[in-house]
Amino acid sequence: MDQTVAKISSPALKVFDEELKTALAPIAMFAGLETLPLVVKSPELKRSTAAVNIEFLVTTDFRTQRFAGHPANASHIPIVNNPQALVKEKADARFREALDTSSLRGVLREGVVGNGAQIVCDEAYALSQSNCGCGDGTVDCRGCNTTGRMTCKNCEFSFSAGAGKVTCYGCHGQKGSRDVDGKWFNCGKCGGHGTTWCGWCGGTEQRTCDSCGGHGVHTCKTCAGNGFFTDAYFFKMEMTPVIGSVATKLPPHAAECVKEWIASGLKAHAADKTNPVLPWSDFQTTKASYSGWKDGVYRATLPISCEITHADLEAEYSGSPSAVSYVRIHEPRFTFPNFLDYELLRIAAKTDRLAAGRPSAFLREISNVKGLTGGLRDFVSTNSWREYWVDETAAKMKGAVSIKCLDRIARDYQKSLLRFESKAVAQSLFTMTPLVSAFAAVLWYFGMFAWLMDFTRDTRVVLFFLTGLFFAVVMNYAVRYSTRRKVEQEVNGISSLTLGMPGRLGCFAVGLLIAHVGLWTSAVYQ
Repeated sequence: MDQTVAKISSPALKVFDEELKTALAPIAMFAGLETLPLVVKSPELKRSTAAVNIEFLVTTDFRTQRFAGHPANASHIPIVNNPQALVKEKADARFREALDTSSLRGVLREGVVGNGAQIVCDEAYALSQSNCGCGDGTVDCRGCNTTGRMTCKNCEFSFSAGAGKVTCYGCHGQKGSRDVDGKWFNCGKCGGHGTTWCGWCGGTEQRTCDSCGGHGVHTCKTCAGNGFFTDAYFFKMEMTPVIGSVATKLPPHAAECVKEWIASGLKAHAADKTNPVLPWSDFQTTKASYSGWKDGVYRATLPISCEITHADLEAEYSGSPSAVSYVRIHEPRFTFPNFLDYELLRIAAKTDRLAAGRPSAFLREISNVKGLTGGLRDFVSTNSWREYWVDETAAKMKGAVSIKCLDRIARDYQKSLLRFESKAVAQSLFTMTPLVSAFAAVLWYFGMFAWLMDFTRDTRVVLFFLTGLFFAVVMNYAVRYSTRRKVEQEVNGISSLTLGMPGRLGCFAVGLLIAHVGLWTSAVYQ
C-alpha cells in the first residue's frame, strides 16, 4: 500500500514529544540519570496504510446425549418427532447469524483474534423421548419373584429342630446338663426343648427379601425409574479468528504493531480518518467474503484497511548518532537501538575484575546504574533466571541497551554470587552441624535412639538410614535458611537460593554421621 508522508500538524508533534519523554523516563531511571540527552532531529511523522485480512475458521459438530427421564433445566426445549430436521433448521440460522458481517465485526472488537478457538454456541435445540423396556420404571425382583418374601436360610435346613426352629445355641441341642453331683438342669435358653424359634424369621420360615426390601420390584437402573429416556440434540459451533495476510510497505516492526492493535480489539480507534495520531480502520464499512467449506472447515474473511502513525527518526545522544523508531497504535511503541550500550560497556570493563570479588562490592561499583543494581539484588544464580532477567530488562528498556551487554554483566555477577554462595553454604554447614547435633542429643536423652535399639538387627539397619535421612532433611532446612540470610545481608535483597548437589550431599553425610553416633552410643550405654 502507498504511504502518505505528512508534515503532520504541531498538535501531533506535541503528542509525540510528550510520549517520547514518558518512554524515556524509566530508561533514565535505569541509567541513574534525571534526564537523557537524546535529541530527535527534525521529527517527520508518517501516516501509512496496511491491508489486513482477518480469517474466521469455523467448525461445527452435531451430537446426541441421552438422559434418564427429562433433563433438568430443559423445559424450554421442544419435544418433537423429527428432531434432526428442527436442529438443522436452527443450526443453519445460528450459523448464518454468527457469520454475518456485523457479527464478525463484533468478534473483532472483542479482542479475541489470535487467542485460539472461541465457542460460539453449544446448545440443545430439540428433544425426543422413547420408552424404556421396563414399562413403569421398575423391574421384577429375581430373589423373591415379586413376592417381597423369601425362605429363611437360617432355619431352612434345620430338619431335626422342626419348622421355624433352630438348634439351641446354649445347650447345642442337649436340652440341659448335669452338675458335679449328677443332678440334671434344663437349659435356661430353650427350657429343656433343645431348640428355639429362629431369630431371623421368628418361626414363620419366611422373611423380607434382602434384595428388594419387601417391595417385590427394583428401580430400573437403565432409566433411573422414569420409564422413559430423553435424547437431546446438540449443535456446537467453534470459531477461530486469526490474522491472515498483511499487505503493507510498513517496516516489519510496525507491521507487527498493526497485528498487535488488531489483537487488542482495535483499542483507541480514531473517530474518523482525519485524526493524525490515533490508529484508524474501515472495519465499520468493510464487507465479509466467504470461501466456503474445505476439509471440514468453513472460512470467512473480513478485509480491513488500517492507518497508523509511525516514524523512523534520526537522533543524537551525547554527540553520538542514534535513532528512534515510533509506532502509534492504542499506545505508543518506541524502540531505541542500543544508545545506552556505551554506558554498559564502560561498566562491563570493570565486571570482569569484579566477578572474582564479593557481590556487595560488585553492586557498589555499578550503583550509579540503578536499573542494574535494583534487578541484581534479587538475582538467582541459575542460568534460566539469568536469561529471564536479561530478556526482561532488555524489553523494559525498549532496545536502549543490548542483550549482549546485559548478558555479559549478568554472567560476571552470577560468577561472583555463585562463589559467595558456595562459601556461605560451607560456613552454614560448619555452624549448623553443632546445633543439629544438640537437637539429636536431646532426642538421645529422651530415649529415641535407645528405642530404636529394641528392634531386630535387620530392622535397625533400615531405621538407621531413615534416621540419617531425617537429620539430613533437618540439616538441609537449617543450612538453606542460614545461607539465604547470609546472601540477603550481602546483597541487601531477597534470596531464593536452593542447595545444590554438593550442599545436599554434605547435609546427607552429616545426617548419617549423627544417626551413627546416636545409635552407637545407645548400644554402648544401654
